[in-house]
Amino acid sequence: MQSEPNAQSQEQATRKTIESFNEAFNRHDADGLAKFLTEDTVFEDTSPAPDGRRIEGKAAVVEFWRGWVSRSNHLSYTANPENHGKGNRDSPEMGTESRRRGWTRP
Repeated sequence: MQSEPNAQSQEQATRKTIESFNEAFNRHDADGLAKFLTEDTVFEDTSPAPDGRRIEGKAAVVEFWRGWVSRSNHLSYTANPENHGKGNRDSPEMGTESRRRGWTRP
């Protein structure tokens, strides 16, 4: 079992990582997002309907994000702080403000 100070330190590191990811995402910086990915990253895109598609590998995911943000530069994401540090992950929902919570139009 982790000691309380160690657990708090790990939670702070997790929060900082999530915030840094979200900042890069909101800058629409696909290369900045790349540093958060591993070579075996898998991204599940919800389009095309009905089943979406699976994008595998760091380079392919970064290239997908590069294209996606160039077409969707009006979007930004605000994370739900209640999710930070729970299981060392955040679970945002992606989409436009009108479809899903978390996204706003500047």
